[in-house]
Amino acid sequence: MLLAHELRTDALRILIPAVTAHTQERLASFKALLLAGIARSYGGDPDHLAVVTDSMPEERGEAALRRHFLVLYDTLPGGTGYLHRLAGQDGLRGVLEDARQVIETCVCVGQGRPACHRCLLRHVTDGEYELVSREHALDMLGDLFGRTADRWSTEPVATARDITLVHQVESELEALFRRGLLEWAERVDEVSVRTALTADGTRDTTLRFTAPDGTVRGWQMETQTPLGFTRPDVVFHSTDDDRRVAVYLDGYRYHASPEHLTAEDDAGKRTRLRAAGWQVFQLTWDDVQAWTGRTKPQADPVWKPYPNTAQKTAMDVHRRMHGGDTRDLSRFVWANPVETLIGYLTDPDPDAWRRRTQSALAGFAAVSATSRALADGEETGRRIGEALHGQRLAGGQGAVQIMATRDTSGCPLTIALDLRRGQTGAVWTALTVLDDSADVVAADEAAHRRRWQAWLYWSNLLQFLDAGEGDGVQLTAAMLPGFEPAELAVTGGVGWLTSQRRAHEPEAVGQTAEEAPAAVRDPAWDEVIEFLIDDPGLPGLARVLAGLGLPAPEAGYELGAAAWPAELAWPARRIGVVLAHRPDPGSNRDIDAEQRDRAYRDAGWQVRTATEWDAGELAGLVRKIAGPATNEHEENER
Repeated sequence: MLLAHELRTDALRILIPAVTAHTQERLASFKALLLAGIARSYGGDPDHLAVVTDSMPEERGEAALRRHFLVLYDTLPGGTGYLHRLAGQDGLRGVLEDARQVIETCVCVGQGRPACHRCLLRHVTDGEYELVSREHALDMLGDLFGRTADRWSTEPVATARDITLVHQVESELEALFRRGLLEWAERVDEVSVRTALTADGTRDTTLRFTAPDGTVRGWQMETQTPLGFTRPDVVFHSTDDDRRVAVYLDGYRYHASPEHLTAEDDAGKRTRLRAAGWQVFQLTWDDVQAWTGRTKPQADPVWKPYPNTAQKTAMDVHRRMHGGDTRDLSRFVWANPVETLIGYLTDPDPDAWRRRTQSALAGFAAVSATSRALADGEETGRRIGEALHGQRLAGGQGAVQIMATRDTSGCPLTIALDLRRGQTGAVWTALTVLDDSADVVAADEAAHRRRWQAWLYWSNLLQFLDAGEGDGVQLTAAMLPGFEPAELAVTGGVGWLTSQRRAHEPEAVGQTAEEAPAAVRDPAWDEVIEFLIDDPGLPGLARVLAGLGLPAPEAGYELGAAAWPAELAWPARRIGVVLAHRPDPGSNRDIDAEQRDRAYRDAGWQVRTATEWDAGELAGLVRKIAGPATNEHEENER
């Protein structure tokens, strides 16, 4: 028998910033800090207030994605008025500020304990003790109030459904990926991890992978590194050479659902990054969830792109034509994209990855849905255009074979095999197109979601074709009217990435974009980067600026008699990069940093921290003034 009663009273429902990671810990910790703040604000524990948890599924989105709430209610019929004071933005802010003071000043801070009965534990049940921690509580308060300054901001909404979870989901997916990668590294002998805490409490993580041949390769891992026009979720910088890897963690809800169709923008930015010399990997929520063991692997994942007969064809080509180990296809190609990424970090040999991709594409020769045509010269570009627009191919003459096909997820691919130099000199080009127009998505959203996942999967692989004089191209249907097959190397063009690089290079004075030289890296950057202080975003920003061909800055610049420091400075332009604020726990302010910023501002400088600068904007400001100054007065006038 279930007994219940209905209570008409006051209640306050609070959406908690927890979607996928540490959900129960955050619910319990926020419950404790809220009641601690109420007790401090109102001079005692109001025993007529109670808290329950609630949740509801997202209307669309990833499997098992839910919104979690705390419901604070008055147990007395009709309510007592307490919650009316708390419901306003000023009332809630005051309670949370009092809660932070309770947490930060408790004696258990100095004892190294996560919490105690003086601060948080008195407000939760015995079963919640293990869930509550000061770290979770302060992390959520930091999100609300800001880490280095008071950034409390409110705005009215009609319903909690109007509050977007996009940033929270992306942040937690990033945390899940990072934690899963480090836990995996602890379980395998071929990977070692070195993690050190920087001065501001952030983590500096370096992973070292040992390949089967004994070669050891190191990668420094960073998160949320600003690269000017884009900000990947995770970035890996090789410690052995200049290789760079950008990883995007894409949830369907905020990248491909009917409310957020961002595929065209995503493809444009990631192609531009590849054109700048980066390898780009795109992982979905489902990829990361399955790889970390939080969900069961799909029975028919998108990385099983065709039947067994086609797989046998691909393996045969890989063994006979490319001299490769057929097991590599199962380990790195027909595998969760996280495994593909790890395989690349372990052994980033571009030729090996190109051959694996070519073999995977060769499997489509055994797929019944594949149509073919032969072409040469201008006919090659025309045939590629037909395939991209969904036409079946047939006939023709020439040494370039064009194939139009679809994988088992329905993702279309156009493949060009250039045999003009014979089988041993064959050059492969492949393009994948996602039609995410509103009508197509609405017709069958589940099928669209699967095509989108396959589109990302193929784009991860096709990028390696660029190492063999071919092209790998990621497009959407909306991009086709502006796409010219004549830009592809197989049609006699300069190559897809080269054309994109030229399109985004700043034009030199008196030159067209085609005539403008590529950016030349100033070798003085090497010493600057080697001795940089490990500040959030600073190493990544320096590498991007160096790659943009910006002149090396003056490192360790000091302004005026007080010698206010800037880590990177271009004195002639009065542009600088300064260290992040490190607030004092007592005042929550960094007085020295505030005085430093004021001194630079009063001297006419623009200085920001590395995470506040946009690399493209900074580069534009440094380049803005052309030519050397003739004297100090002229420079000041400029």
